[in-house]
Amino acid sequence: FCQSQEACMFALAESDLESGNSMLSIMQKVAKKFGVVLPISIFEQKNNTFYNSVIMIDGDGSILGTYRKTHIPDGTGYQEKFYFSP
Repeated sequence: FCQSQEACMFALAESDLESGNSMLSIMQKVAKKFGVVLPISIFEQKNNTFYNSVIMIDGDGSILGTYRKTHIPDGTGYQEKFYFSP
């Protein structure tokens, strides 16, 4: 969705990931069931800042960590800097 700047898209950001986020809970169950590591890409909101993040889920279903993308492209056809903080 980063081809245009639409402020209404900020409502889609995932926040409060530590408090039993239902999407992450489902993916944790999938990782555990199949014994696989899953990289889950999300539009994350932390306080008043928005990130293009990846949550890594281990094969036992535990969360290994969160990576927040630091290189945010900006140019013709890319509007990521409107949405994400580096």
